Amino acid sequence: NDITVDRTAIDVASMTSTDGEWLDYTIRFQNTGTAEAINVRVQDMMEEDLDLSTFQQLNASHPFTLSFDENRRVEWLFENIMLPDSFSNEEASHGFIHFRIKTNPGLGLNDVVENSAAIYFDFNEPVITNTATTIFYECTQNAEIIGVADVCEGNDVSLSSSGNWSDYTWTVNGNVVGAENQLILYD
Repeated sequence: NDITVDRTAIDVASMTSTDGEWLDYTIRFQNTGTAEAINVRVQDMMEEDLDLSTFQQLNASHPFTLSFDENRRVEWLFENIMLPDSFSNEEASHGFIHFRIKTNPGLGLNDVVENSAAIYFDFNEPVITNTATTIFYECTQNAEIIGVADVCEGNDVSLSSSGNWSDYTWTVNGNVVGAENQLILYD
């Protein structure tokens, strides 16, 4: 049971729109209880930095009813979902919600947008997801990778940075693979 956002960091220098930035969220849920869930309810309290008027529902795993309230709460109700528990049918015990929403105009350097959700399986206490975070930053130095431009499957890769950064994050296909100034990948 978690929430993810497609853009965890936005370089303010690369922002091209003055009316906010799109963020795509995915909420995943799984019935890990001991019985089938008849109803599943997911609530997301949208923080003030998100523009509710731009909300777009993109996809979901099961039919649902969507509602909004005056407190910025978005709720998906999966009535009669009959979601199996993970012990009796692991594959069918999963569900998801995919939506997008814009940030409010005017966000900039060091602003942070956070989002989490509460997932209710029938009358049980909610399962609270992690917090999906997007930070607005300014990249004052760009790393230039010199050397091999293409890497074939099965090859090893070694990259080093001589930048004066205090934090390093190396990612491959969206997954963090290192946090030091040198990265060595073995296939």
